Amino acid sequence: MKKMLTLICLCTLLFGSGFAMPIHTSSSPAPKTEIEEAVPKKFIRWVDFKVPYGVLKTAYDLELKANKAELGFPLIKSLAYITSKNGNNFKTERDKKALYKLYNDVKNGTTIDALGSANKY
Repeated sequence: MKKMLTLICLCTLLFGSGFAMPIHTSSSPAPKTEIEEAVPKKFIRWVDFKVPYGVLKTAYDLELKANKAELGFPLIKSLAYITSKNGNNFKTERDKKALYKLYNDVKNGTTIDALGSANKY
């Protein structure tokens, strides 16, 4: 009985949560608008974001420390800043030092956005 109930719950979760894919009836793509044709598509399509545990842990600890001190040091922005600086080529010790430097800059009144405004991406 317990196995049957588990199976029913599992099926309900899988199929009730949108697991089934919708079927497209049209085989032709939607026509492009004038704006879509005029704007060239020059953007990054995919970036691997493989942050080492040590860097992620340091960023998390600094965010907790900043929250206690009521500083604006969000985890996502700090990791994005470090990634833009290192080109997504992480070296744990170097990036930990960069995070501590970033934290001290924020602590001294500079925002992450202001520091990152000179970056190309």
